[in-house]
Amino acid sequence: MGPNSFLGPTAPTKLMNHHCDCKAIKNGRNGRGGGENEWELEQHHHTTIIIITTTHKNNRATNQLMISTNDENLLDETEKKTKIQRLRNFEIQPILPSSLQTEHIELTEAVVLNVPNKSLFSALLRILPPLPVQFEHLKRVNGTELLVSVGQNGDDGAIGTAERTAIGQLIGGEPTFTGRHIPCLKPQSRHQLEMYRKIWPMSFHKNAKLEAMIDGTLLTAEESERIKQLFVIVERTKGALFYDPATDQIVAEGGDGTAQFEATAANPRQNPLAAHPVLNAIERLSANQRRTTARTDGREEDAEEEVPGQEFSAQYLATGFYAILAMEPCTMCAMALVHVRAKRVFFGTLNAKFGALCSKWRLQESPHINHHFDVFRIVERILL
Repeated sequence: MGPNSFLGPTAPTKLMNHHCDCKAIKNGRNGRGGGENEWELEQHHHTTIIIITTTHKNNRATNQLMISTNDENLLDETEKKTKIQRLRNFEIQPILPSSLQTEHIELTEAVVLNVPNKSLFSALLRILPPLPVQFEHLKRVNGTELLVSVGQNGDDGAIGTAERTAIGQLIGGEPTFTGRHIPCLKPQSRHQLEMYRKIWPMSFHKNAKLEAMIDGTLLTAEESERIKQLFVIVERTKGALFYDPATDQIVAEGGDGTAQFEATAANPRQNPLAAHPVLNAIERLSANQRRTTARTDGREEDAEEEVPGQEFSAQYLATGFYAILAMEPCTMCAMALVHVRAKRVFFGTLNAKFGALCSKWRLQESPHINHHFDVFRIVERILL
């Protein structure tokens, strides 16, 4: 069923036809008091989800009302207040790199030369060797101080004899070198830049993507609302799904199948790991791709069978897709998301014991993997 619009001061009396389990959406808009409300109705497995987006002075907030539709008739909203489980408000929070979540500044030893006559800086820089590549973000001049070298303490081994002699001739006396401690890492954000600059000046190349994650503009408002809607689905099933933002389609879903396994001494090989939601969703994604490939090649009857030469597809099944999960994945599932090249991962509940994206460690920050994805947590604010 396609979207149907209702324009007017109030939502329609009857919310939607709910005699089947298929998804149906209605929407509308009204405004009063300087604000604007947009509402949308979505049905998923006998539950109507009312998505209410309120815009006031450029601020947007999304609330979701979950109403059971097991009854034969769905009455007015006012008549169904007892059916409303709770008013829900979600916030999508980026899981930023660990290095951005600390005020600690890693310092390294450096050697500086005090030069009262600033007109000598250019000539002195021609004498000194360039800084190593990893320290090129550091500026050579800080007031009357000239950065001679990084990684040396005091004047011991800071520069060679020839350079020392040339500097002495230029300044008209024996140069005095001083040891300093300065930041050794490049700033990743503007906040870090401001902290580092208090110790020593440096250049900064903006990471547009990271800054967008920090200020909340990486996702469009429409994209954020859609992700929140999809999260309600996986939350109810304790599952996972893959979403294609390019087509606005759910491409695969997987539920939690671990409950059917029982680890006992009599049957130690019974292992629930393969039934995790992420792996179930990937398996469904793979099956869907095999069917698509089979139809294209005219082999639809062989769609469920492995086809020689298709191994490459398993590595890039989720390219460009978002993985939306009810719970933070374990290491095995997180690595599976790396393997299929998921673009972004969204999860709700923290996995305190096995979580591999935030709780126990952060796989996405490892320099040893060949694909990295953005990670977000969907946090609920309950408004009663």
